[in-house]
Amino acid sequence: MIRRRVFVTGGTGYLGQPLIRELLARGHGVRALVRPGCAAKLPEGAEAVSGDALGDFAATVPPSDTLVHLVGTSHPGPHKAREFREVDLVSIKASIAAGKRAAIRHLVYVSVAHPAPAMHAYIAVRKEGEALIAASGLPATVLRPWYVLGPGRRWPGVLVPVYRLMEIIPWTRESALRLGFVRLSQMTAALVFAVENPVAGVRFAGVPEIRDATGVVMSDLYEFSAKTLGGGAKGLGAYRGKVVLVVNTASECGFTPQYEGLEAVSRKYREKGLEVLGFPCNQFGAQEPGDAAEIGAFCQKNYGVSFQMFDKIEVNGSGAHPLYKWLTGSAPGILGIEAIKWNFTKFLVGRDGKVFKRYAPQTKPEAISGDIEQLLAA
Repeated sequence: MIRRRVFVTGGTGYLGQPLIRELLARGHGVRALVRPGCAAKLPEGAEAVSGDALGDFAATVPPSDTLVHLVGTSHPGPHKAREFREVDLVSIKASIAAGKRAAIRHLVYVSVAHPAPAMHAYIAVRKEGEALIAASGLPATVLRPWYVLGPGRRWPGVLVPVYRLMEIIPWTRESALRLGFVRLSQMTAALVFAVENPVAGVRFAGVPEIRDATGVVMSDLYEFSAKTLGGGAKGLGAYRGKVVLVVNTASECGFTPQYEGLEAVSRKYREKGLEVLGFPCNQFGAQEPGDAAEIGAFCQKNYGVSFQMFDKIEVNGSGAHPLYKWLTGSAPGILGIEAIKWNFTKFLVGRDGKVFKRYAPQTKPEAISGDIEQLLAA
């Protein structure tokens, strides 16, 4: 993978923050244009550049080779037609001008799915932005999501079952796919893919392509590593070809007795190819307060745990371990909500390194035996 030097406008926003974190985690250099006084909102590791995304900021772009344009009206609605022209349209014009003067090699632009039965003013402005990009001669990737589900933007998730039904019916399938929902993790992955895979002309990616990007950018379990309770780093590539059960654990939770079931399942299927991985987490009711030594002693004394335990991590939020960002993005919960709800949420991963299924905290390990046996037999 070639290390990119990425310049981001709108880096403190809903899409910008997770994108910058992921780009930095993958080794890319990131500079972000921010308003004065807003640099603290950027993820740690990004270089803040003060400027106006609606004005001339071309001098601040070099030495970046990629420009990601994320500026736009927040929470767009039919009543914001004037803002679309004053913010969305003006800002993409500014980004195109800056990109041409700075001789960037690739522009990434978030547009919107169209045609659509609503948001006509918004779509018109975004289509105008697409036309300006095409006329500029800049190599570009244009992403066309409809609605990005994520923190603070989950209410449309109640319509997910309706969309799934419409995707099955032949005469509604095309519209349902074009105007379907994408998750924030999918959108982030699609932006990362665009950055890492520039094109010579102009490439368009709709909802189906955005959804598929997660499997390309963050493809399997084996890409990750984690610190064990003993303090050493362990690459999860060591589990290649195994069936893996990943669990976020806690020592003072009502579900803590599930350690017994996890150990039983581990012993029963280990020789057949199952590995159980435990990740202590203190994010739910502060029910894992101990350090690595205390957690290890508790697990051994009370449950005789012999499966691999890792050091304490976060599984939700900006500090979530990359493994859990991938797990939750690959297998969201009810209504498409990715966040882990509580201790002892479980993910079963097949021999191909892909997530097979997610299980709620109350699902006991022994209840997963059927699925484990199915994957072991595959």
